Amino acid sequence: MRLLFLLGLFLIACTCGPAHLLGQYADDRPRVSLASRQLEDRVEIVATNEEYVPCSVVVDFELVNMAVQETGGPDTITLAPRSDTVIYTLVPVKAGERYGFGYQLHYAHGTVRPQPYDTNYVYNLPFAAGKSYRVDQGYDGRFSHAGEAALDFSMPEGTAVFAARDGTVARVVDRWSEHCARPECKRYNNVIEIVHDDGTMADYVHLQTNSARVKVGERVEAGAFIGRSGWTGYTTGPHLHFGVYRQGWEGREHLRTRFRVAGEAAAVELVEGQSYLRPHEAH
Repeated sequence: MRLLFLLGLFLIACTCGPAHLLGQYADDRPRVSLASRQLEDRVEIVATNEEYVPCSVVVDFELVNMAVQETGGPDTITLAPRSDTVIYTLVPVKAGERYGFGYQLHYAHGTVRPQPYDTNYVYNLPFAAGKSYRVDQGYDGRFSHAGEAALDFSMPEGTAVFAARDGTVARVVDRWSEHCARPECKRYNNVIEIVHDDGTMADYVHLQTNSARVKVGERVEAGAFIGRSGWTGYTTGPHLHFGVYRQGWEGREHLRTRFRVAGEAAAVELVEGQSYLRPHEAH
């Protein structure tokens, strides 16, 4: 990274490296940015989160004659929705000498900093009450779920999809109509992503074109109608892909989930090749 300096007694410049996105859909990156604010004896780094959900950032600095004032906080910073936050203060080390700084920004939707999550939560099946659908590909499936705790429900295009858990809509993509059985077609995955209150996130993928019934920032309850299943993106046929994960800087940590299923007294973990009926009881 190259640092730039201006002429003068106190010399300051910000050389910002490329921001790094942790996520599946690069064209829907979080609207997060940094700005510097020059004060008399220090520089404040202000992070702006334009999203309606929390976003996480890590800033890597390169400093010349400057130091990061001790904050006592973590390296990963979680930004509140729709916020401007002073996240760092930089101060010159030797008065009267030139100083400068540069940085790289890493960011992601949701809360990346590790925190406890509700391992006992029982999910609704993500389709209508009284309906039954087969799990064609389960956890660690051979086609596209290697090392991934995700579920593919076989269902016709246009099937109503419902939220499996309360949360806030973080991302909506439903403009694509293309599909193929090659990984490069992931770029055409239509998706609704919902952030849960414990920081976990759920993806509803391969949705029908222009079928989303929610918007970014909207609060939804479990059982809310959010869109329709489709045949878009990386897929060999129409289905709904559902998965829950925690975002980390090294990638996603996919989480196993349990569901409320008709005919079962306790919550169950779904198994590939089996069909499951969503009960009528409201939860």
